[in-house]
Amino acid sequence: MKRILFEIILVIGLGVAGYFAWAQHKASSSTGGQLKELTEQQSELESKLDTAEKQLQQQAESIQQMGPKAQQLDAARGALSGGQVLDDLEKLYSGKKGLSNEQQLGLGVVRLLSKGPQDQGALQALNKTLEQIDWNRNQKIICATQNALAAAGKDVKVLAECAKTVSLSPASAAAPAASAASESASVAKGTDSKKP
Repeated sequence: MKRILFEIILVIGLGVAGYFAWAQHKASSSTGGQLKELTEQQSELESKLDTAEKQLQQQAESIQQMGPKAQQLDAARGALSGGQVLDDLEKLYSGKKGLSNEQQLGLGVVRLLSKGPQDQGALQALNKTLEQIDWNRNQKIICATQNALAAAGKDVKVLAECAKTVSLSPASAAAPAASAASESASVAKGTDSKKP
């Protein structure tokens, strides 16, 4: 009888030990799954962190490149802030019957730099420039005018062709002339609807 009792206790003990082993195996397999999931999340987060660090580095480089441009703009604003250049330019242009597109644009930009974006005269000069120009011949002036109005903080829909940096110098006009000619011909058909 002792032996049967001992065997029953042994079988119950083995059952309990088996149950604990099964429970530990189940817990370790779920922990292994969680560990695998956390490892995948860690690798995703590390890749996102690397991407964010690269973007931050690119932004820092862009900010460094903008430093000299900001200094140039501040220098130009400082030089024109007295208003003497604007007065001289307005006196010079007051005797003329009709200003060319570039003269009108120059007057508007000098007013913008001298008096700031709240000056209505600058906005009128820039808008007048847009009204009197022909798209096919003066795409660069349109783009410069729209970019100047946007820089003044006005709600102006800048054309896609004007979203890039615009230069009025003759050297820069010669380089992209071939590619811009086909684009401007297709855009010229819809200029009346695109004017702000």
